[in-house]
Amino acid sequence: MNAHKGHEGLMVSGALAALAFSADGLPRRARADVGLVARRSAAHVGGQVEHRLSALAARVPYARSREEQIDLRIKALRAEQLGLRFGPDRIEAHLRDLLREHPKADHFTAGAFGPNLIVNTGEGYLVDAWQNLVPLTNMRYHGVGTGTNAAAETDADLQIASTTALNPDSVRATGSIGEASQSVFRTAGTLTFDAITAVTEWGLFSQQAIPGGVMWSRIVFASIPAGVGDSVLFTYDLTIE
Repeated sequence: MNAHKGHEGLMVSGALAALAFSADGLPRRARADVGLVARRSAAHVGGQVEHRLSALAARVPYARSREEQIDLRIKALRAEQLGLRFGPDRIEAHLRDLLREHPKADHFTAGAFGPNLIVNTGEGYLVDAWQNLVPLTNMRYHGVGTGTNAAAETDADLQIASTTALNPDSVRATGSIGEASQSVFRTAGTLTFDAITAVTEWGLFSQQAIPGGVMWSRIVFASIPAGVGDSVLFTYDLTIE
């Protein structure tokens, strides 16, 4: 699955917003410029779109049927739609909305935004959950890492999962479960760091302990610097359209 996957009028899309906050009791760094964060994130999304389009274009000459050619063109159109959908103005408005709700907004030091990618393992988990084989509510644990490889449907874990940089070690954040609106599922989780880290990837998992669990989504974004004692709030929205 790329940014969207659906049948007829049903589409699943989503995005991740990450907001970093300096620790209480420590000298505050300069408050990050939300507009700058949004522009940087939009440029990163644009780079991901270009990478996706190039990869799809390279596959076209090797398509074995007209159906496969059409499928590749549809994926390319969805990738282009992704770039158009998540421009800097829209990203900035989303980040500002989240900051308005956060009590430590004046501690905001960095942030990032990335489009959704539900991986194959996540799709399989949803099918199992629909059969009551696994609890869907377990898919709520936020993990991060420092890998920079582009997210792919075949990813089953983060590229380089953060473990000892987290406080506590090797424990993913337990995300809330709720809704941002009638058709938008939202989970938010906060991770605290006890080592200097440049966070570049995020995943939603079915288990709190690292390693282990099934990954639902992996998102790669512009680097978020986190210092000792800093916390990063990850807000993942899944939209059913």
